[in-house]
Amino acid sequence: MLVLSCGLLVFWLWTFRWLGVARQQFELRQYRGAQKTLTRYLRWHPGSPEAHFLLGGVFGQIGDWKQALEHFERVSTTAPDSKEALWRVGDVSMMLNRAADAERALKKTLEHDLESLEARRGLITLYRWQDRELDAEPLVWQAYDLTPIEQRPLLLAEWFRFRFAQRPTGDTHRRLSAFQEAQPDDVQSAIALGLWSVRQRLLPEARLRLEKVFAQFPDHVDARAALATCLLELSEWNRLEQILDGWPTSDRDLRYWRIRGVWLQDFAADHAAAIACFERWVKHYPDDWQMRFRIGTCQRQIGKNDEADAEIARSEVLKALLKYEVVDEILAVTLRNLNRPEHRQRMSEFYRSIGYEREAEAWKELAEAMEFEGTRP
Repeated sequence: MLVLSCGLLVFWLWTFRWLGVARQQFELRQYRGAQKTLTRYLRWHPGSPEAHFLLGGVFGQIGDWKQALEHFERVSTTAPDSKEALWRVGDVSMMLNRAADAERALKKTLEHDLESLEARRGLITLYRWQDRELDAEPLVWQAYDLTPIEQRPLLLAEWFRFRFAQRPTGDTHRRLSAFQEAQPDDVQSAIALGLWSVRQRLLPEARLRLEKVFAQFPDHVDARAALATCLLELSEWNRLEQILDGWPTSDRDLRYWRIRGVWLQDFAADHAAAIACFERWVKHYPDDWQMRFRIGTCQRQIGKNDEADAEIARSEVLKALLKYEVVDEILAVTLRNLNRPEHRQRMSEFYRSIGYEREAEAWKELAEAMEFEGTRP
């Protein structure tokens, strides 16, 4: 019995080498071999976070996302690979269209790793699908500060696409529907589907969906904002007034002021109050030519004709600067040649022309950095 026990102990100790073998197999892209080695290793060491992390990576490489997710989730929060495992859970959840799980995991990653660039990029990608620009913007600038300078143009290019280049409507609907199918209780994707219907002018369908979501989650500010957006398009003024009046003061973000402004202008005919609301919006979105046109219209109604003329003229300039041909040229030419300083400078000039100084300065610095590199001996 003693001999048997000693033999088992020796064998148990010997099994630790399998983990090193599996790492070598992984590095050599021998994923099936690594899978077999790690499966055998985990029979003897079922709680090994290192093995679960590596096996999650193996399953990810062979495209078995469900198995990958299972193993990444089993990595202990105290393990050396725990921070990356949290991010991997978010990344793999997106592969499985489990958007709500992905968001939770990526946010949890940031709780444990304040400087995680991967988690921020993952959230930005998700928020683009769900059209959550207000949530994405602070993450973009945090990611910008964390990104090596040579990679910053790619990040800012994606930010341009987020704001100015809509994905094909069919692609967006299919992805959001996949999110909902994978997780029927995904509130954000339900809201995004409702807003997609608003943009497609499927307003009765959108209202049914968004009224249902809001009834289930009356304290969810995004659900309230989405329903208000739909009601505005339907000119359902009385119901919209209820939604706006019930909007908690602490949650009144830019969406509230834009929608309240339109309600004040088009229904209540309180043009001075509408201007105050619109000005909050255009301070953050200076390129919104439609809101600027509304400001000018309201100014004319209260006798401020000079200001009205200036605002409407600015609206027309912005409309021309943002027309399809201009944006398409940037997408097709400028963003494909960011290895040349003049194209980075073009981005800076574009943003400055529409009022976005932060983006303009960032692109200017990137252009100057490239010009400086070009003058070095």
